Amino acid sequence: MWKRRRETAAAVHEAINALLTRKDYPCVAAMSAARNSKNRVGVYSAFGSGASSRALGRDLALFKGEQAASKSPYLSFWAVFDDADAWI
Repeated sequence: MWKRRRETAAAVHEAINALLTRKDYPCVAAMSAARNSKNRVGVYSAFGSGASSRALGRDLALFKGEQAASKSPYLSFWAVFDDADAWI
């Protein structure tokens, strides 16, 4: 299970980086966050499931505290669900 999560996390980071490096990507704040390692990624199982919703809620609460403490205007959180048929 941990190996699958590590593989999923690596694939998610690759997909995010590929998206952010596209010339037509419009969000400068997201690009800045990624360049400065100010992005957090949460990978969850099934979108809309009770377990995923609880985990996402917990992680967003932790992120909110981290965001307030960091005072970074570009800290961002990406929620990714690994039951999707295709990624970006």
